Amino acid sequence: MQGKGEAMIKYLKFKNFKSLRDATLPLEPFTLIVGPNASGKSTALAGLKALKSPESRAFINETCLSFGSEEKELSIEFQVEGETEPRTLDWPVKPTARDFTASELGTRQELWKNIHLAVQVYHFLPDSLSTSSPLDPLLKLGPTGQHFSTVLDQLRDDGPESFEALNQEVARLFPEFDRILFRTPTKGNREFQLRMKNGGHVVPARDLSEGTLLALALVTLSYLPNPPEIIGLEEPDRGIHPRLLGYVRDSLYRLAYPDALGLDRKPVQVIAT
Repeated sequence: MQGKGEAMIKYLKFKNFKSLRDATLPLEPFTLIVGPNASGKSTALAGLKALKSPESRAFINETCLSFGSEEKELSIEFQVEGETEPRTLDWPVKPTARDFTASELGTRQELWKNIHLAVQVYHFLPDSLSTSSPLDPLLKLGPTGQHFSTVLDQLRDDGPESFEALNQEVARLFPEFDRILFRTPTKGNREFQLRMKNGGHVVPARDLSEGTLLALALVTLSYLPNPPEIIGLEEPDRGIHPRLLGYVRDSLYRLAYPDALGLDRKPVQVIAT
């Protein structure tokens, strides 16, 4: 979060948002949400997305519950470290309304003055992670892992020390591999590969196991020079071998607590289900 000093969201409050009729979620630098299916874990992450574009409510008609004749409403209340009063966003839902009036929009712009929330919610998918992507310096890692090859290529060029550290981590996580390499499958596109430690055989991203792709993406997040300031992760343990879960945990801690590792980087607030 950018604004006056370094800040974290202290809590989110939801009203009539999907299955969360009236719920408050306290947040720490690292928050792990655990619960059975249909308990609201994914719903909480969906609420984070609203913080990216508080002036938009196009998604609300599809996500809010209707309780008889009650007017539907979504409220997200949050408090920033260093501030004494919470901030609240609420979206009264009208079946045919899609955009805010000028007055409503002005209110929201004033509420968010001096604060910019760089939020990204990730639900990595192997097919997205393994697909080649354009060589564009402005591309960021997409919600399902789009442009992963481009992001790795950017890290190699713009953060060579971090890229070398990531390669050392690759060798620790996956003993059969020792390095990330790249190829150009078509003009203007990149695809990453992993080189096998014995024999130097190169395995294209599309031929890597799903667990390898997912674990590599999660670990890579912690080596990016400018990760999003608030990251939501949908089931980061999904599809990953139990042997690798400790590495994934350490990577999430690396994001949330850089000072503990002597890293010169602002902490990232992590919310994982």
